[in-house]
Amino acid sequence: MLNTSNYKQIVSTIMIVVVSNLGVFIISKSDAEINVSKGVFAGTMLAWTKSQSFLDEVYTFNVDGIGGRIESLIDLYAETQSQLSICISIEIVSFSSEDREDRSYCSEGKTIYSLTSDSGADVLSGREELKIGLKNMGHFSWYVANAKSVPFYQRGSISPLFILVLTLVEMLIISYLFAIARRTLEVSKDSPPVSSEQIKLLDLQQSRLANIGKIIDRNKRVFAINKDLLYAEYEHPYTNTIYTNGKKERLRCSLAELENSFSLDLVRLNRSTLVNSTLIREFGEIQTKKDKKSYLLVLQVKSKSVELEIGKQSETTLLKVFS
Repeated sequence: MLNTSNYKQIVSTIMIVVVSNLGVFIISKSDAEINVSKGVFAGTMLAWTKSQSFLDEVYTFNVDGIGGRIESLIDLYAETQSQLSICISIEIVSFSSEDREDRSYCSEGKTIYSLTSDSGADVLSGREELKIGLKNMGHFSWYVANAKSVPFYQRGSISPLFILVLTLVEMLIISYLFAIARRTLEVSKDSPPVSSEQIKLLDLQQSRLANIGKIIDRNKRVFAINKDLLYAEYEHPYTNTIYTNGKKERLRCSLAELENSFSLDLVRLNRSTLVNSTLIREFGEIQTKKDKKSYLLVLQVKSKSVELEIGKQSETTLLKVFS
């Protein structure tokens, strides 16, 4: 039989193990989610640099156009994926002259040197040579790292040596616990159930990459969306995207592909319309239709009113957004 002292030892050890495993789980889960976001970003860069629209801009030496799209992309990630730091550099040579442009774009407060020289950063990078025919038109490089890249044991005054010693002590306590408990308790040999979290994260990455690839392949002059997207309307086989400044782009993709590719908070207004729920409160209001049994979303786009019909299935969601 186990005495009171042994019971106290068992309880104390279980508490140590539970707390330690919980901390490892939280850190591992956060790292897994960040790695998925980094993988999606790398896939987006690779798809974009291979697209016809990007190569056309390289060929025509439209450095400002490429730079604007890069800045929009970095701003989008700053809004929706704040755990990542990004730097992108381009070197483009004019096809018809000796003109050359070197430019770098980074997340706020970052440079390529500071991002890549951080000893605690987990940097994912890539480089694509830009060739049209046999002529080398320059290169395109990107770097993406965890914004909070310092290992957890360095965030305080704890040293790695202390972590090692603590691990050894914990192992000794667990061994002692097993030596006491095996006399009266039956140790289960079953393996713990395998979590589906990693499978879900990989599926999410593959789904987003597939949708982004489809959108880029079908659109030769437009790079997807940015954080200023106000609403999108589907008109087969195109999706019209309307931005807060009144700009309108035409994408060859479905609403579902747009909805499931990017991290904007897009809400279905009806079967053919999506709205950005983070912006519609600033730019619109809900009004009752003449029959007083349904609603309209009235948006102000560059001093013009746009009326969008709210489907029955979306009324509750939209009313909650404006409540």
